[in-house]
Amino acid sequence: MTGLRSVQTASDDFDVVLAKVSRFGSACYKFLRPYAVHLAVITAMSIYARVFVENPQLFKWSLLFKAFPGLIALLHSQAYYIGINQIYDIDIDRVNKPYLPLPAGELSLKQAWFIVIFNLLAGLLILRLTKVDAITTTLYCLGLFFGTFYSTPPFRFKGNPITASIVLPLMNGFIHNVCVLYATKASLGLPFQWSPPFVFIITFETLFFLVLSTIKDLTDIEGDM
Repeated sequence: MTGLRSVQTASDDFDVVLAKVSRFGSACYKFLRPYAVHLAVITAMSIYARVFVENPQLFKWSLLFKAFPGLIALLHSQAYYIGINQIYDIDIDRVNKPYLPLPAGELSLKQAWFIVIFNLLAGLLILRLTKVDAITTTLYCLGLFFGTFYSTPPFRFKGNPITASIVLPLMNGFIHNVCVLYATKASLGLPFQWSPPFVFIITFETLFFLVLSTIKDLTDIEGDM
């Protein structure tokens, strides 16, 4: 009987640990808000694919695996922006978005900061390990700069409709996509040149974020007051 109780206790403890891990994983998933990175991923893949449409002789399946770390670095940067924005919007979100992990108490501020810093460092580490050139690194870091001060004091660009309508499209619509385009062409030994499809893709997304910057906080009016 004692042995059975020990087994049952161990099983219960394991279930408790598993439940805690599952809840934490679910909270992290909601904190990173995956839907918000879909556009960045789709656009990056479109730009990458378009380069090969224009240069089909360069395509190799192995290049898809070579590009994978770059996509992961992009995801880390997006997760960083989303996370740090939620940290500094926690008071507003308690009113307007109480279902988010921070205002709901599913994640602590300490855990949120850990996730944000991890994504920041992981993205930079990938760039370091893949030995990207200085221009790609500069564009990536420029995006991090704007992403940081978009949400954080003393600048907090998002707090002003004019700066928000400039910084958000510049960061997500232009800088990131130019970075993807440049990095793709540089890795293939191609000169950086604009073509109508790339102009369309980047212009479309820049305009998308311009519109988004003007309407995204309409639901936050109550919390902002």
